[in-house]
Amino acid sequence: MNFRKLQTLVRVKRHLGYYNVIALIYSKFRSFFQKSRDNSLPAHWKERATHAQAFIRTFIGSNESKLDEIDREYEIYSKEFALRIKRERITFFDPIYDLGSETRYLVFTLIRVVKPSRVLETGIAAGASSNTFLTALSLNGFGILESVDITPRVGELVDVKHSGHWKKTILKASFRKAAFIRLVKSMTQCKIFVHDSNHSPSWQIFEFETVYKYSPSTEFFIFDDITNKLLEHVERFYPELKVTILDENRKYAAIFSKPNSLVS
Repeated sequence: MNFRKLQTLVRVKRHLGYYNVIALIYSKFRSFFQKSRDNSLPAHWKERATHAQAFIRTFIGSNESKLDEIDREYEIYSKEFALRIKRERITFFDPIYDLGSETRYLVFTLIRVVKPSRVLETGIAAGASSNTFLTALSLNGFGILESVDITPRVGELVDVKHSGHWKKTILKASFRKAAFIRLVKSMTQCKIFVHDSNHSPSWQIFEFETVYKYSPSTEFFIFDDITNKLLEHVERFYPELKVTILDENRKYAAIFSKPNSLVS
């Protein structure tokens, strides 16, 4: 076990107790064996992988001048946020837990183009992605980010100026699935869903099925650290969805988009 992982376990114990240390170790071992056994992405998916900017410009089809403007906004934001994101963190959520940079840029741009009234994300961690999405909503001048996690000790990187656009929900350990279903059912006009929570195949499929079934307005389903099981599931049961793979260097993300989600 390397020093960084040991530091993470110490932080988990300090903030969340021994039970969550055991749960974290179990989940890591389970994830490792699942991936090594049957969950690594096949070559044909990796070969199709693209980057967020290419997806935006070829799939979304918005005008170039508008996208250039959004790119400048994102560059300004990234430079301002870079100093904060490099600070030593209080919680155990090291940068490795942050959403990939390609996916953060993608969602920021989608929010600015689609202008949703609701965005749902699962997995807040330190809040790097949450702050990015909230910045895009603030630039729009409206919209709520519904963020879900399993511990209240999250979001230290989120700027308090975005509090008016942010709603945080903490799922309790018992009846977690039922609580998530209730939350999704209560939401209206959610256009974008971002998964960055439990990356096990079964939980990814559960989140996808829940949002697809109970949030019919959702047009973009974005999954960080995509599993092959979810890709196979979507290919088999939802052939109408367009599948795009994003290359995040050390991992892959996926976007499942509905046919009517094209933006002009």
